[in-house]
Amino acid sequence: MSLTSGTRLGPYEIVAPLGAGGMGEVYRARDTKLDRDVALKILPESFANDPDRLMRFTREAKTLASLNHPNIATIYGIEDNALVMELVEGRDLSEVIGALQTQGALLTLDDALPIARQIAEALEAAHDAGIVHRDLKPANIKVRGDGTVKVLDFGLAKAIDPVTTSMSGGSVANSPTMTSPALTAMGLILGTAAYMSPEQAKGRPVDKRADIWAFGVVLYEMLTGRRLFQAEDISETLAAVLTRDIASAMPAGIPQPLRALLDDCLVRDPRMRLRDIGEVRRRLDRFDPATAATTEAAPAPGSTNWMWPALAGVAGLAAAVLAAVALTRPAPAAPDAVTFEVTAPNLSTLVSISPDGRQLLYASIPVAAEPARLWLRPLGGLDARALPGTEGARRQTGGRVAWSPDSEAVVFSGPGALRRLDLVSGKVAELFADTGVLIPGAWNADGVVMFGRQRINFDARTGGVWRVNQAGGAATPVVYTTSGDQYLIPSGFLPDGRRFLYFAAGATPDVQGKVRLASIDHEPDAQPADAVVTADGPAVYDDGHLLYVSRGGLMAHPFDADRGVLVGDPVLLASGVASTIAVSETGHLTYREGGDSAMLTSELLQVDRQGRIVRRIGPPAAYAELAVLADGRRLAVSRLDRGAARHIQIVELGRDVFTRLTPGTQTDYVPVPSVDDLIAYTYSPDGESGDIYVRAANGVGDARALATSDFVKHPNHWSPDGRFLIYDEHVSGRAQDLLIVGKDGGTPIPFLTTDADETVAQFSPDGEWIAYRSTESGREEVYIRDFAPDRSPAHGTQKIQVSVDGGDKPRWSPTGKELFFFKGRTLMAVPVRTTPSLEVGVAKALFDTRPTSYHPFDVLPDGTFIINTLVDGPGGAAPPVRVLLHWRSATR
Repeated sequence: MSLTSGTRLGPYEIVAPLGAGGMGEVYRARDTKLDRDVALKILPESFANDPDRLMRFTREAKTLASLNHPNIATIYGIEDNALVMELVEGRDLSEVIGALQTQGALLTLDDALPIARQIAEALEAAHDAGIVHRDLKPANIKVRGDGTVKVLDFGLAKAIDPVTTSMSGGSVANSPTMTSPALTAMGLILGTAAYMSPEQAKGRPVDKRADIWAFGVVLYEMLTGRRLFQAEDISETLAAVLTRDIASAMPAGIPQPLRALLDDCLVRDPRMRLRDIGEVRRRLDRFDPATAATTEAAPAPGSTNWMWPALAGVAGLAAAVLAAVALTRPAPAAPDAVTFEVTAPNLSTLVSISPDGRQLLYASIPVAAEPARLWLRPLGGLDARALPGTEGARRQTGGRVAWSPDSEAVVFSGPGALRRLDLVSGKVAELFADTGVLIPGAWNADGVVMFGRQRINFDARTGGVWRVNQAGGAATPVVYTTSGDQYLIPSGFLPDGRRFLYFAAGATPDVQGKVRLASIDHEPDAQPADAVVTADGPAVYDDGHLLYVSRGGLMAHPFDADRGVLVGDPVLLASGVASTIAVSETGHLTYREGGDSAMLTSELLQVDRQGRIVRRIGPPAAYAELAVLADGRRLAVSRLDRGAARHIQIVELGRDVFTRLTPGTQTDYVPVPSVDDLIAYTYSPDGESGDIYVRAANGVGDARALATSDFVKHPNHWSPDGRFLIYDEHVSGRAQDLLIVGKDGGTPIPFLTTDADETVAQFSPDGEWIAYRSTESGREEVYIRDFAPDRSPAHGTQKIQVSVDGGDKPRWSPTGKELFFFKGRTLMAVPVRTTPSLEVGVAKALFDTRPTSYHPFDVLPDGTFIINTLVDGPGGAAPPVRVLLHWRSATR
């Protein structure tokens, strides 16, 4: 929100802008009540319009306002989504240092030490109050004309933190708070990265020791006039923070006591770093510049020729010597390959990197009322921002996008369409509409976008790799899916911009797929090319190498792009890697850890109505759908094992004994038990089709088909008398419909066949009502309709919407007097009365959890719940994602 001079926010009148950045715009304003000038930081709309974030920010701001110290800029209060702060006149420290640099001079020790002491005193006061700055840098340190130092923006990185959940438990918003006019946008990013502690750069939790590291970096810059971690781009700056030899960067002229202080502040392992900024202040107080010895003979500290030539008369000679040396100097060594962990809120799977290597992008999982969406994060920062217009981005595609060659736009898969997002303007445009799964993967300089399309109704001519223009229009097939492939994913162009790589996934999870080459002019009916290599997932090309994952190993294999063949031997870059990788043109690589075990790990819990754990059922594993059997003593659950398809197990709840129900290597999932002790489930021999079969819960006898068609089907629920099964069917052009079939099979009867998506249907305990989830309103909501099989089950005569603001996965209570459903991560309970007419009460939240799968919970006869919830930590809901900077150096 940009404000003009004269605009009023309460008693504050805008005078002029002061700066802007990721944490908001800052203005000089006049307090008309107290007749003083103040600084107003206007919160970004994404925070101001979010009540939860605003409440959290207000709570944090109250704590920050408690800081009362002469070296800390005071927070006065909050007014209309703006933070009211003390206006500090003077220059920030980066401007002070920069002005001296233009004169070939440095801060003298007599000037630098008082500034350093005041910074330390400000940090000490904040740390004593339990507040960590998190973003200390010269641009956040003001020096007034009288020499008083004021440290700005204490703790605001945490106060405006949008999400604190991360793969490593750290915050995602330890980012810059404002831009000094002296810094360019690039300077802001490099500046932030240059002052991060190593643990902060890795996305790990930070404490006051991160401020001590940043203090050491700032002190180094004051003493030397140069940044300790200076590099040409973000990735090299981060690499320097994580790997650079700090000792060799120390100039000889620094007095020994100050060098020892820097050494103790700049220890990469926070456990070995100075633990208290008060000790830093004490050592500064004891330092006497007049008696301190330097590490080596050097010009006197404070002289303007400490680091640069002092005599203008020798400048020409020095330039000539440097020019001569440059002709004989060897080329600079390639930067070392460095890996660090990415912190991302609610990460789904893939973290993609832009072609220019500056930005990371990923899809999130839904949390609470927040839908899945795309998030963007600078490589050199930790502040991820949600991208408007990407709500509902398909997580089934692994968060894959196609980047434009200029890194200014992406194509992603949204609900019912392939869409293009312009990252500069924020505009979203539809490229290709389709109800199936669309997987974008490659975008060339001629504006051709390649995407994978899952075949519809087993029609081979609808699936495969397709192409569409970046401006939209008709899409045309390039390579059709063959009978031996489950789906195709394009993954990048070769240097000629005509040929592209694509991945043909195996029919089952235990079969590796094949990486193939094709041209955008390929005839779709033509035989596909021979496989270049077998792999776990899509491959990418960079710098004469094919990068792919095989059996959990990330390989860099020399590749002749002209002939399209592998040459030489591969180099192993990392082990234990999942199949999702991405690469930038700058030689940076992203990958997710996990290998064959990179599955969503969950655990089965019995919990009460407050979410308190009654007991754990069995070990953590890759569980999916579940349902309690009619006797209340057994549980049917779908489970994915390493290297195998899903299968169904029966669990004896008293002994936690797991017995496999469905044999073979095919995919069997969504178990639904009946009162007759039958289990209905989806049987998928090829991992793509899906008919409904039933078999006895004790495993005796053969399975029999109950409902078959050309469409994928999922059983939802049996009627309480065992006569009917309601199931959903994925119908092309109509999303999911609800049908009912008798226990002996026969012709299904439509219950709901609309253009909306209806699924997860549940019979009431008396069999007269059906609760289900529908998208008829434009979002997922829970509804109830009546069911009268002897009259006509189609539609019924009564209907009521149960949920408000979103709902999914309904289940009835054993008495039928309550309906439970999920609203994001929150399990809700709503009272229901069916006589003399259908009425529902107000839904109340019971507890939060991390549900997974199609049917993630059920209700036991005693009213407690069985919940399938994602677990935290390694192997849990979000396996670590890593960025490998300068991967090419690892092959040299």
